[in-house]
Amino acid sequence: MPDIHTLKRCALFAGLNDAETARLAEICTLRNATAHQQLFTEGDPAAGFFVLMSGSVRIFRSSPDGQEYTLHRIRPGQLFAEAAIFGNGTYPASCEALDDSEILLVPRDPFFALIKASPEIAMKMMGALSAWLREFADKLEALSMKDVTSRLAGYLLKISRSGQSVRFNLPTSKTEIARELGTINETLSRALRKLRESGVIEVHGKEIEILQADRLTTLAEGKKID
Repeated sequence: MPDIHTLKRCALFAGLNDAETARLAEICTLRNATAHQQLFTEGDPAAGFFVLMSGSVRIFRSSPDGQEYTLHRIRPGQLFAEAAIFGNGTYPASCEALDDSEILLVPRDPFFALIKASPEIAMKMMGALSAWLREFADKLEALSMKDVTSRLAGYLLKISRSGQSVRFNLPTSKTEIARELGTINETLSRALRKLRESGVIEVHGKEIEILQADRLTTLAEGKKID
């Protein structure tokens, strides 16, 4: 059973008081996953939802021709697979650990019993969940309305702002970044080259340096730059 301090590292549970968090901890279990381990497959029965405590995992779907598309890359403190427990009871996508990871399982039936007994817990978690849904909606909009260069610009800005630095290392492989942006390696490489040749960024292997943040922001908004 996880302690309350571990649970409060997750934004979904940060608004709960100590007594509420302790009640939640009683029903949760911590699991360890190794890099490249598949946690569940699209269509599997949903045993519950998860919170990533450390490491990294991705949610993905496969096209009929076998191409994998990353829907969301989960980082520590984020939840995933929560929609499955409220839907038809199966996972709508697959999940794979990208690194050795520690994962919190919140089992479906005990969780439902808890929020029925304590509606205030559900209300607090709904507020936190809405922020995650807004982020996911923004990503879907980018995939449907912006080209790869614009998506890449937004991705680089997000990393830069999270680390408050214009110089940073890419957090994962280019293959995984391509999947997250809904494209393939070759197209991603062309987009990186375009940004470099435009003088917007500099690339040193996996290290990126943003040279012109204002022009990168313009691109991220789906606009053209001079």
